[in-house]
Amino acid sequence: MTTQAPSAASDRLARLYAAASALTAAGTDEAALLQRIVEAAAQLVDARYAALGLLADDGTLRDFVTTGLTPEEEASLSATPPLGRGLLRALLAEGEPLRVDNVSLDPRSAGFPPNHPTMRTFLGVPLLLGDQVLGRLYMTERVGGPFTEEDEYLALGYAAAAAVAIQNARLYGEQSLLTQALQQRTDELQEDVAERRIVEAALREERDFSTAVLDTASALVVVLDRQGSIVQFNRACERATGYTFEEVQGKYVWDLLLLPEEVEPVKAVFRKLRAGRFPSQFENYWVAKDGTRRPIAWANTALLDTDGSVKYIIGTGTDITDRKQAEATQEQLLASERLQAMGELAAGITHDFNNLLATILGRTEVLINQAPEDGERESLDAIQQAARDGATTVARLRAFGRPMDIGEFHPVDLEAVCRQAVELARPRWRDEAQAQGRTIAVMVDAKPSPPVQGDPAALREALVNLIFNSVDAMPTGGHLTLHQRAADDGGVMLKVIDTGIGMPAHVRDRVFEPFFTTKGAEGSGLGLAMVQRVILSHEGRITVESSPGRGTTFSLWLPAAPATAPRDEQQVEDRTVAPLRQTCTIVLIDDQPEVLQTAALLLREDGHKALTFQDPREGVASILASRPDLVITDLGMPELSGWDVAEAIRDRWPDLPILLLTGWAHEVRRAQLREHGIASALSKPYEADDLRRAVARAVQDESAERPLRILLVDDSAGFAQALALLLGHDGHLVEQVERGSEAVDALKDTQRQGFDLVLLDLNLPDVPAQAVVAAARRLTPRPGVCVMSGSDETRMQSAAPDADLYVEKAVVPERLEAIYTLANRQETVA
Repeated sequence: MTTQAPSAASDRLARLYAAASALTAAGTDEAALLQRIVEAAAQLVDARYAALGLLADDGTLRDFVTTGLTPEEEASLSATPPLGRGLLRALLAEGEPLRVDNVSLDPRSAGFPPNHPTMRTFLGVPLLLGDQVLGRLYMTERVGGPFTEEDEYLALGYAAAAAVAIQNARLYGEQSLLTQALQQRTDELQEDVAERRIVEAALREERDFSTAVLDTASALVVVLDRQGSIVQFNRACERATGYTFEEVQGKYVWDLLLLPEEVEPVKAVFRKLRAGRFPSQFENYWVAKDGTRRPIAWANTALLDTDGSVKYIIGTGTDITDRKQAEATQEQLLASERLQAMGELAAGITHDFNNLLATILGRTEVLINQAPEDGERESLDAIQQAARDGATTVARLRAFGRPMDIGEFHPVDLEAVCRQAVELARPRWRDEAQAQGRTIAVMVDAKPSPPVQGDPAALREALVNLIFNSVDAMPTGGHLTLHQRAADDGGVMLKVIDTGIGMPAHVRDRVFEPFFTTKGAEGSGLGLAMVQRVILSHEGRITVESSPGRGTTFSLWLPAAPATAPRDEQQVEDRTVAPLRQTCTIVLIDDQPEVLQTAALLLREDGHKALTFQDPREGVASILASRPDLVITDLGMPELSGWDVAEAIRDRWPDLPILLLTGWAHEVRRAQLREHGIASALSKPYEADDLRRAVARAVQDESAERPLRILLVDDSAGFAQALALLLGHDGHLVEQVERGSEAVDALKDTQRQGFDLVLLDLNLPDVPAQAVVAAARRLTPRPGVCVMSGSDETRMQSAAPDADLYVEKAVVPERLEAIYTLANRQETVA
C-alpha cells in the first residue's frame, strides 16, 4: 500500500473544509445555499459539472441548480431541466449512491433532456434526512479520470451534511464570513506543504479553526474514533449535557452519555457505521451531567483514512426535547379527555348499576335474616360482600378522573383480605385458566402481622386487580404467591409474586399510567392505575420488579393501624340511632320495580306498612289523600322527579318527612334538600341497617334540618369571606377567626353553643394547626375537623395528623358535601 503524500492529505482536508464552508455560510437564503452546495460538491470531487434537484410533493424535481456550465448550456438546460428519469430515477428509488464510469454504456442513462451537457463519468448521491429523501446531488466529468471510491465516500458524507444544512438553512445560515476565512486558511496551507513541519503546524491550526467553526453551529456535533471514544465535542454538545470537552475527551460515549438500556442498540449502529454502512439516522437519549435526559435525533457519516477505511464517525444531532415535550403534553391532554369521557360514560350507567346492586343487597339481607343453614349462609355472605365491593367499585369508577376521597379507615386484617381476594378471583385463575388448558397454582403465604389501617373493600379490589394482572401474564400457567410479612418499620409488606412472562423496562416504567395497556382492545389501562391510587390513598407504597422471562413482583407496603384502634370491623364508625318504637306507614315511590319491592320487603320485615308506587303520580295522589308517616322517593323518574314529588306534597303536608333514595345522593347538595323540604338523602345501593337509620332519623330526629355550626379559621381574608358566603348560602351558621389562639378560645368557651365542624387553614400566623385540632378533639361531643391548604395532602397530614379530612383549597367548593358529611358523622361520637 502506498502512503499518500502530505500534500494530497492536505488537499483532501482543504476540499472537505471548502465544502463544509458552503453549508455554514452566513447571511444566505435557501437559493444561495443550494448554489453553494453544488459548487462545493464539484470542487470536492474535481468534477466539471454538478447539479442538485429537490423533490416536490408530487415526486418531480424542483429547484434545479447547476454549476460548471457555459452560459449557452445553462440557458438551454433551464428551459427543459431533468425531471427525474433514467439515472436520476434509479438514484432516488434506490436511495443509495450511484457511480458510473461510462454513462453512454449504462442502460439507465435514458431520460436526460437532449440539451443536457454530454456526460461520460457520473457520481450521484441522494440527499437523505432520516427516512425522507429531499432530492439528489450528482457530479459529472471528473478531471483526471473516473470517480473513485474515495470520491463516493466524500460525496456521500457531504450529502448527509448538505441535507441537514438544507433543513436548517433558514435557522442557521450565517457562515459566509467563516467560509472566506476557511478558504483563506486552506489556501495558506496549500502554499506551505513543501516542508513537513510547516504542514503539521498548518494542520493543527486547521483543526483548531474547524473546531471553532463547529462551535458556531446550533446543531450538536460529536466526533468518535473507531473505538467509540470522543475526539470532538462542540459547544452545542456542552450546552446540552453540561459537560465540557475536557471532561469527555477520550471517554467512551456509551459509558458517559447513554442510558443503560440504549447502550447495545447504539453499539450496533456504531458497528454498522464503522463498517462503512452509512449514513445512518436514529434517535436516542443523552444523559446530561445533572441526570436529565435529552432526546437527540442523529444524522451520521464517517471520515475515511488514506486507504478508504473509516477513521472517524461524525454525528450531527438535533435536540428534540421540545418536540417530545409537546408530544407528551398532547398525550396528557388526550388522557385527560379520555378520563372525562369515561367519567361521563360511568355517570350514565351508575344509576342502573346502583339499582341492580340495591336489589341484590336488599334481597340477600332478607335471606340472611331468615336464618339459613351454614352452607347457605356462607354463600349469602359471599354474595353480600361482592355486592358491597361492587358498590364501592362503581363509585370509584365514576370518581376516577377526580381526586380520590379519603374516608375514615378501619383496622383491617390484611391476611383475611388476601384470602377473600383469592376467592373472589378464583373463577379467573382456576376455572377460566383450566378451560384454556393452563394450570395456575395460587398460595397465600402470610405470617402474623399487625392490622393495617384502611378500607377493606378498596384493598380487596386492588388485590383482585393484581391477581388478574398476574393471571394474564402466565399464558402457559405458573405459580402466584401472596407473601405477607410484618415490616421492620412497623408496617406490613405484601408481595404479589408471579412466574409469568415478565416485562421489559419500557413497559415496567409505565404500568401505573392510566390507560397504558399492552393488552390491546382487551385492556382498559385502568387496573394497575387504580391499584396505585388505592395504595397511595392508604398512605402506602407500591413498587414493581420485573424483567422478561423472570416474572413480576409487586411490593405493597401499608402502615399498621394504631394499637388502640378496634380490630377489623366494617361498622367501626358509631352511626347508632335510637330504634323506632312504633311502626310507620311509609309510601315508597320508585320506577324500578325490583328496587321498589326490595325496599318494601326490608321495611315490612321491621313491621312497617309499606305502600309502593311505581308511577310517581299515583304515589302523590295517595299521599295527598291520606298522610303517611314518611315518604321515600327516587330522584330520577320519567314522569315526575323526586323534587317534583316533594313540591307536590309540601303545600298539603309541610311537616311530612321525605327521604330521597337515589344513586346520586353524593352529588345532591344539602341546600337542595332544604329547598325542597327533604330530610336527607340515602345513596343506592344501601344495606338494611342504612335504611333503618335513615328512616329513624327522618321520623324521630327533629334536628335533622338544623343548620351546622361551623368555626372557620383562616387569616386569608379573601378566601375566608368567599368560603363563608358559600357556607351561608347552604344555610349554615359560620363564625370566622383569623388566629389559631382565637380558635382555641372559641372551642373552650362553654358559654357558646358547640361547633359541629371546624374548617382550619394549615398555615396560621401564631400557633400550629395541630394545636387547634387537639383542642377540638378534647371536646365532647367533638366537632369534625377539616384542614385546608394550598399544599398537597401529604404535607397537611404531616403537619396536622389528627384531623379528620384534608382538602386542598382549590377544590374546597367541590368537596363541601364530603365536608358536611364529616360533620354529621361526628355528631354521634362520644
